[in-house]
Amino acid sequence: MVGMAHSAADRRRRNGISEFRFLLRGRSGVWLAALLFIALVRGMVYTFVIPPWQHPDEPSHFEHVRYIAEKGRLPAPDAVDLPIRREIVISMRAYDYWPHGAPSLDDPAMTQPYGSPVGLSTFVQPRLYYIAAAAWLRPWLGVAIEGQVYAARMFSVLLHLGLIAAGFLAVRVLYPENRSLAVAAGAFLAFLPGLTDIMSSINNDVLLNLEAALFFLLMAWIFRRGPRWRLNVAAIGLAIAAVFTKRTGVVLAGFLPIAWAAYLLRFRRGRVVAVVIVLLLLATVAGAVVFYSNAGDEARPAIDAWFYRYFRAGLEQTLANLVSAERQAVYLMTARIVFISFWAAFGWRDVMLALPWYWIPLGATALAALGLVVGEKLGRAVPRKARAWRASFAVFAVLAVGLAWVAAIARGQAYQGPTAYLSHGRYAYVAILPFAFLLVKGLQAWVPLPWRPASLWVFILLVVSFDAIAFLGYLVPFYYPST
Repeated sequence: MVGMAHSAADRRRRNGISEFRFLLRGRSGVWLAALLFIALVRGMVYTFVIPPWQHPDEPSHFEHVRYIAEKGRLPAPDAVDLPIRREIVISMRAYDYWPHGAPSLDDPAMTQPYGSPVGLSTFVQPRLYYIAAAAWLRPWLGVAIEGQVYAARMFSVLLHLGLIAAGFLAVRVLYPENRSLAVAAGAFLAFLPGLTDIMSSINNDVLLNLEAALFFLLMAWIFRRGPRWRLNVAAIGLAIAAVFTKRTGVVLAGFLPIAWAAYLLRFRRGRVVAVVIVLLLLATVAGAVVFYSNAGDEARPAIDAWFYRYFRAGLEQTLANLVSAERQAVYLMTARIVFISFWAAFGWRDVMLALPWYWIPLGATALAALGLVVGEKLGRAVPRKARAWRASFAVFAVLAVGLAWVAAIARGQAYQGPTAYLSHGRYAYVAILPFAFLLVKGLQAWVPLPWRPASLWVFILLVVSFDAIAFLGYLVPFYYPST
């Protein structure tokens, strides 16, 4: 019996591997290989064209990675290593990081544990990304610091390749009979300027984005094949890993009950359970707010301290900001910044395209959303059972994208003392895979079947052109104005 059980397990595993081979055979594998090669070349171009330190918090992220790589241990939250910090500042001065005056190496701020010329310390951040990046950086410690920066950036580029592969496979799992959807999604993930910029930087976002992409790949498999316990355990493991990668990774944990509820929508009896899951989720959030609001003088400081230790924000003032009518303008401003920088923003998100260019992705997003609602014809050629699980996954994808964008916009209301959080589109990349899926699926819904092969090339031409405009028209002239 044991032998028979092992045989059945081996057979199921072989079937899964065989199915993945089927999804990548022929032109599909060629397309994926081509997209990964192009993404690798583009990532290397971004890595070396953008000067060192010109990404969000890149100096302090590098300081964290370098400390672990050099010392072989995790830094204490208030640790300061002056030799490493001075080396970073010297390089920042060499690349004219402070055009209006660089700080002295003897500046007293150099010894500050949390705020220094390098930037706000990341030693208080979750550690998983920094450990992985430090292991990659360790063989490069003998080269100049700029070489170390480029090496650490290339680690991010490799993670971007994993994200693209996960997106391509996820859409192939969802629509194995429609290769063009996967190719279009892969092209979008490979050529989106804002995504390429952050995925070629030293930043813990890069690992979180890969974890989220693998999470959605698992979910695509679960929605198609059923809730296998190994897949659910792996999904839960990725959600836990996200929490230990970046503070905003908690959003991934919120995707889990949403996925389970959406999965159950395909079954008549399961819809009641789905409603119960959603109600429990809402009740948990509401209950936590009510509990905190009525907590005593002894409990509230402890809750505040825990919240601040992980999120680095004041809980009470953040909750007040979220419901304040006076801060509606902040929501509108943040939503605009999140949308713009999601599509194309470089450097510290201060290098953006002229506003008219953003009407193109806005129109494409609106057209795709409308296509998902009224123009979908793709599912009618497949059995009803397949339409049911695909529809439930689409519901999950919409809710996941919505949650990620709401979280990114609401992040602008977080209270951090005299300074404020700057929320950008990179915080919505935690749901970039379902966004890509919904975008290409909604756009293709408008294309008649005979025209779809040609429409794929049109879509690729559009995303390549948008990327070229962003890179050649704005990024290069900003950093190299004399060229």
